[in-house]
Amino acid sequence: MFANEKEIELKTKKVTVFLSGAQITAHAQLNLLTGNNTLVFSDVSPNINPNSIQVKGLNKVSVNSIQFDVTYLKEQKISAELAQLKEKLEVLKDKIAAKQSSIDALETEESVLMQNKKIASTETNTSLAKLKDYASYYRERTEVIYNQLYKIKKERDQFQEELNNVQREIHSLESKNRTSRGKIKLLLNSEVTQNTNLEISYLVQDAGWYPNYELRAENISSPINLLYQAKIFQNTGDDWNDVDVKLSTADPSLNNVKPNLFPYYLNFNSLAPSPPAPEVIEVVEDESVLIRGMSSTVRNSSSKLSNLNDVKKMEKLTVMNFKLPKKYSIKSNDEPLKVKLDQQDVEADFEYYSAPVLDPKVYLTATLKNWQSFDLLPGEARIYFEDTFTGTIFMDANVNTEDFVVSLGSDQNIVVEREQVNKLQSKSFFRNNSIVEKEYEISIKNNKNEAVEVKLEDRIPISQNSDIKVSDEVYEGADLNKEKGILTWNVELESKSKVTKKFAFKVSYPKGKRINLER
Repeated sequence: MFANEKEIELKTKKVTVFLSGAQITAHAQLNLLTGNNTLVFSDVSPNINPNSIQVKGLNKVSVNSIQFDVTYLKEQKISAELAQLKEKLEVLKDKIAAKQSSIDALETEESVLMQNKKIASTETNTSLAKLKDYASYYRERTEVIYNQLYKIKKERDQFQEELNNVQREIHSLESKNRTSRGKIKLLLNSEVTQNTNLEISYLVQDAGWYPNYELRAENISSPINLLYQAKIFQNTGDDWNDVDVKLSTADPSLNNVKPNLFPYYLNFNSLAPSPPAPEVIEVVEDESVLIRGMSSTVRNSSSKLSNLNDVKKMEKLTVMNFKLPKKYSIKSNDEPLKVKLDQQDVEADFEYYSAPVLDPKVYLTATLKNWQSFDLLPGEARIYFEDTFTGTIFMDANVNTEDFVVSLGSDQNIVVEREQVNKLQSKSFFRNNSIVEKEYEISIKNNKNEAVEVKLEDRIPISQNSDIKVSDEVYEGADLNKEKGILTWNVELESKSKVTKKFAFKVSYPKGKRINLER
């Protein structure tokens, strides 16, 4: 039996949040007696990795053992708020069921009406006057049914949306109704009686962060403003109150051991196989975190400051760290916390683009220059142009391209139309061949108050069979990529002006065969 067993409270001071998981650093004030001391920290997260627990800050003290256990508690009494939500949930379920019953009844009536209408129309002895009366009744009644169905379905959907919100609230409250807690037990041996401050750190699961971006362009003459943000989440069972936060791109959960290549031997199956290669594990200690196979070499980058002049960005050979400028409180099972990491003006080349054969719109794109120098991670980006939200894209920062093209959405003030000029589709026969002639006209109108240049693309078919001939191509003012059949015009449009482009081609192929030609 150990002497001097004490229950100690831990206070979280610092959190390093990885892409998956987090390292918690907590402190505790200790009064140690000479000899053995058993310390128990009984109200910690149940998601701790026991192998990651480390102790620091002890003088003339040896750590004899570290134990971690999960204590399963009885479920706490349901709160009044939770009980009210569950009662509201049942009421909403009843309302949805009632609306669905009304919908089913109306749809059944509609089905019966349609069936009776068919029977009445096929009866030979039914007069024209009666048929007109039936038709009038069916029309009036089905109109009433459709109106009622629309109204009831809308009410049902509103109840369903409300029910979904209530279910989310219930889930959030129940997750906070914790049924298990972690317990750390330390056996220490102190050479002297002393008061000391202990630091303990450990890894927890169910936490992490992911990048989130905003790209804003005021006009096509200005650079794009890139806002680099992080969304931090944690469902560890503990609230992090007023703690220092550092974000890291490391992932301690991964096996980061470099592979070792061994000889590749061939032999007959009857012989014994070559022995498996031994596993080599490299473990490097980095700020109290054991990361398998990660280099601790530090790049000489002198911890530069971002444009926000607050978040410290520290680069290592394989890891990027961000030290947040102030303390944060992040509750367990709460909405992700969004913080700014960096903000930059990025030079970009803007281009209006349209391929009306695929989509009758004109899109504005921006090609970001030197984007790889910003050390971005793959993530979602919200796009704004002229203070208007235009959509969301995924920024794949892993692509190995010099430039990154971002779509800023379609511009409604530039109108493009594509139509086939020879409406009847000229088709003739020459000997054993069918001949189809195609001619198209593309018009672009600029309704903006400024001149623009539009990159316009279309295509001429490419034959993949010697019996199919494409000839007599005509494409005024366009560049033709003969390998791909892509036509490209760079169209300059003055304000309020309109430009028309035409192209044509002829296709011949054996009679009796069918080919797929665009309309």
